[in-house]
Amino acid sequence: MKRLCVLFAGNAGHGKDTAADMLADEAARRGVQTLRMAFADPIKEIAVHLLGIPLETSYGSQQDKLDYKAYDESARHWLQWIGTEMGRDQVHKDIWVHRFAQKALERSEAELVIGADCRFRNEMGGMRELLGTKMDLRIFKIVNPRVPVNMDHQRWRL
Repeated sequence: MKRLCVLFAGNAGHGKDTAADMLADEAARRGVQTLRMAFADPIKEIAVHLLGIPLETSYGSQQDKLDYKAYDESARHWLQWIGTEMGRDQVHKDIWVHRFAQKALERSEAELVIGADCRFRNEMGGMRELLGTKMDLRIFKIVNPRVPVNMDHQRWRL
């Protein structure tokens, strides 16, 4: 059976993590080897090592990220800066897509790879291209009409 990568796409706060957690729990119940990861994992690791932002803050709520200050800016500011100005603008526009696909393909023991933070068009298109015929790809867009759309990353959002 071909390996499967499932991405949950949508805007911030619309339920992507909840859906991914439900899928991961069901896969575990059925004995499916699963890898749960995020496009933003390397960004958060950089923030920890470069700026000393605690990992629990990097993975915390939006309010946690706004409340934590490092070098007179919020953790949220720094995470966006690392992702966009440092990563996409200075290295390559698809750097985080490349890192995600590389890890998904390297972890061959995982029958199912789940990504819950697919928020940008380049992530969806890039994953189709990078996974090619090596993995099946399914993308589910999560929309919660009760949650306003976050426009912080307008040039990259869905």
